Amino acid sequence: MGASMAETVTPLGRGVLPKGLIGSKRLPPYVLQVLHVGPYFYVFADAIEKEQGVLYVIDQRGEVVKEIPLLTSSARSMVAFRNHLVIATKPRLTIIDLRSWRVAYRDIGEEETRFDQLQVQGDTLWVSYVQREKSGWVALNAQFQPIEKHELPASYWEARFHGDYVYVLLEPPAGSESDHAGEMQIFHLRTAQPVSRLNVPKQEHNLQTFCVMDDIQ
Repeated sequence: MGASMAETVTPLGRGVLPKGLIGSKRLPPYVLQVLHVGPYFYVFADAIEKEQGVLYVIDQRGEVVKEIPLLTSSARSMVAFRNHLVIATKPRLTIIDLRSWRVAYRDIGEEETRFDQLQVQGDTLWVSYVQREKSGWVALNAQFQPIEKHELPASYWEARFHGDYVYVLLEPPAGSESDHAGEMQIFHLRTAQPVSRLNVPKQEHNLQTFCVMDDIQ
């Protein structure tokens, strides 16, 4: 979920500030993604009144260096990849050249797609996606051309890249009397071979998201 205007504060800016706080910057609602790639902070916000997304480029002093209007108001994740900022948006990937601020959009040549998670591995950008009745992940090269693609026969609920693996959470089939809240399936990133699967136990509250941890201390 995004943060409202009253809640959106980044550690930037000038003025009289509480002891220990470097700075702050107030932005319009709703902030969906924040990424720091020196020397800038990149903040993706849903500008509700404009019915579009806006990327704010903010320097270490709290000054807005650039305000870039975008065609989409949603963003699932954001990474830096070879002098570009890549934002997982719908129905196309949003790609911003960090040298010229030029904005480009890229699809995978199929039906409407919600791009989801992003992972950089060397010269390869991995992107997961969801479509109407299927989902999967695709590898893009430095020119953002597809070089590898893996597809699942169902739309997943949530997914996460973690190193050489993809964790996918699938909901129980609609109308089923399942005794669990969903199924977690783990695949090898490059071969899409199943590695493991487990049922997610039902809880009092609905499952919203998950993260993958290396170790539990």
